[in-house]
Amino acid sequence: MRVAHIASHFGNFGDTLSSQAFEHELLLNDPSTSIRKIEIRDYYTNGRFNGLLSVHIEDLCQIYDQVVIGGGGFLTPYPVYKDNHSKSLIEFTDKCLSNYSGKISLLSIGYEGQLKGIDERILLDQMKYLEKASQSGMLINFREDAGTTQLIEKEIITPQAVYPDFALATKKLEVEKTRNIVICPSGGRGNEGWDLDKPFIKSVYELCLLLIENDYSVTFILHTLFDLKTTGLILDGFKSIEYRRKVNVINAFNGGINIADILKLYAKSVATIAGRYHGAIAAITQDSLVLAPHLSAKASVMAKKFNGILLSNRFEAQSALEEIEQRNLKHFAPQKASINQLISRLEN
Repeated sequence: MRVAHIASHFGNFGDTLSSQAFEHELLLNDPSTSIRKIEIRDYYTNGRFNGLLSVHIEDLCQIYDQVVIGGGGFLTPYPVYKDNHSKSLIEFTDKCLSNYSGKISLLSIGYEGQLKGIDERILLDQMKYLEKASQSGMLINFREDAGTTQLIEKEIITPQAVYPDFALATKKLEVEKTRNIVICPSGGRGNEGWDLDKPFIKSVYELCLLLIENDYSVTFILHTLFDLKTTGLILDGFKSIEYRRKVNVINAFNGGINIADILKLYAKSVATIAGRYHGAIAAITQDSLVLAPHLSAKASVMAKKFNGILLSNRFEAQSALEEIEQRNLKHFAPQKASINQLISRLEN
């Protein structure tokens, strides 16, 4: 069986984790499956249109048994897509809809963030287009994120259409926990501003001091440049070189390049302060307690779903430390329903 997989294979950490987990599950089901990776970022970069994905999909359908798009936030209605029927990157030619819908699957797709300020009519038009594609035979489901959660609240889609992110199928590593805490520090892209006195940054700084005083080590994992700037502010606040020696800073900008090493850090840590979605989902797959600030909607969605702890933007460092000290490991089996849907389809 030949599958063309269009996804962000070498994008950010969360995208790459999702892509790898999906392909791993597919190969477990049928090791003879041949998968061609196609990088979706060749067609867009944060809303900038770079090519005709729809035409390429049509060509792929003539070669492959199945064309899978996802997971990822590819439904985001950036202004550059305003003339598309789908209002997003995910657009199909009439020929695709007529002749190839049975070969196309949109799995674990969603939005890059919250849907604040987006005209509800755009979202309704988008869903009508996807409903038309689904009725023509295309397999479509949504990933659970801040955007799709809002669509459920608005009753634009049903909860049954939403599945956990592919990344939750990532294998848990069997490593021994250490007294290390991971921090993904930006807290919603720094939308509070860049100042050590800002509530979220100040709270993380105070928690770092308290953790070090209680014989924990701290690892900042940087998923974006925003994380780098926030971490710099916090480290500059440390007065003692002895405190800085208890802190490690790891670069995870490049998606899948060092993904195995990054996952191992999450697996060895007893807790993660997840200002970013990437940190929340990685920690959950590796059974690390997640403390997520409300400032980051996507991270908070993941924490709430899997018994993590939601923090306010002004969380109190001592309370956070007590949660870490009292944590009990909670094991769970991540749902793989969206992957199973595709496998059933291929078997039939």
